[in-house]
Amino acid sequence: MKVKILAFLLLMAVTILSSLSCGDGLDCGPFPNFFKLTNLGSKLFEVEYSEDRSSIIDYNRITENQVVYDKFAIGIIAEIDTYGWNNPTQNFGLISTAYACTPPIPESEEQIDNIIITTNKDFNLNYPQGSDLSEIFDIVVYDEANNLNNVRFDLNEYIGMNPVVPYQSYLILKEQPDTITSFQFNVQFYQQGIDVDYFEFTTEAVMVE
Repeated sequence: MKVKILAFLLLMAVTILSSLSCGDGLDCGPFPNFFKLTNLGSKLFEVEYSEDRSSIIDYNRITENQVVYDKFAIGIIAEIDTYGWNNPTQNFGLISTAYACTPPIPESEEQIDNIIITTNKDFNLNYPQGSDLSEIFDIVVYDEANNLNNVRFDLNEYIGMNPVVPYQSYLILKEQPDTITSFQFNVQFYQQGIDVDYFEFTTEAVMVE
């Protein structure tokens, strides 16, 4: 009797699983597993640190057009196209009726070559107008596909690691200007791209103190 009950339960489980097909409204892919840059967007932020300043816990839009230098951040947002369609991993169980397809997190195959940052005014004695400020910036990277979320690097050291393009990143200023004045920052982004190798943008003006 027990054997018959067990056989019946197994038959029911197989029937339920077979009824959960991709044609029944379940998105079973294929899903894209890579992305490529089509453009770079930017916004200015004021960062909020943890109490011991060991980590950044939030990014707030600058509302009064003025920010303390070590809280100033240039947000870089990737505008992307996805490609490289791939079948997902399928997860299911014999008892549970839950059935899901796990899509991959798209990642970049494009590699960053350089990021050059300049301003429209003299920054301080060491960095006159037009000179490269990359030495006085850190970068915080958000790249879930490569397990880099809220990870902070010296910008030039990061470039030296031959990184791939992240979904989002923030350039954090770490040196004070000689004069409290309004700056615009120009960012030149070089990569080994699939379609495009170079992007450039200029930020809004902001008072840095």
